[in-house]
Amino acid sequence: RGYLFEHYAQRITLEDLSRRYAMNKYYFQKLFKRYVGATPNEYLILTRINRAKELLRTTSLTVSEIAHRVGVENPSHFINLFKRHEGITPQLYRLRWRE
Repeated sequence: RGYLFEHYAQRITLEDLSRRYAMNKYYFQKLFKRYVGATPNEYLILTRINRAKELLRTTSLTVSEIAHRVGVENPSHFINLFKRHEGITPQLYRLRWRE
């Protein structure tokens, strides 16, 4: 969990994690979910969304810049992920936060 939290902006695959911790990727994912309550990918996405929310509140970076900073190369994909998890677009989140 700590590794994902520190390296959330990098491209990280289940294979990378299983190699890092020297275990079968399916077993790693099962253990991770048991102890964290989410799969490594779900945890990574939530970490990226939470960091993006922080950047939306505290900076004037564009949504595209924020997407890249949190490790999502495609801004449209980032907007869709954000909206799926938060129920609103990043821009609307920023506007509501500032009101």
